[in-house]
Amino acid sequence: MECNLANLLKMSIEYSRCVLRMVVAQICQTIGWHSINSTPLEFMVDLMQEYILRISRLTHQYAEICKYS
Repeated sequence: MECNLANLLKMSIEYSRCVLRMVVAQICQTIGWHSINSTPLEFMVDLMQEYILRISRLTHQYAEICKYS
């Protein structure tokens, strides 16, 4: 069961990075970029992922402080 759980976690992480990659690519296209190399794309995906994680942690902390959880 642990192997299956680890496999599901790995698949979930890969899927979320793939979605973030598409989101970042769409943002780049929206601002007028026509292409991007993989290294800057992955860097921006990492930034977006960290930004979303920080926002979600802060939201959770504020909810606990205000007794919403």
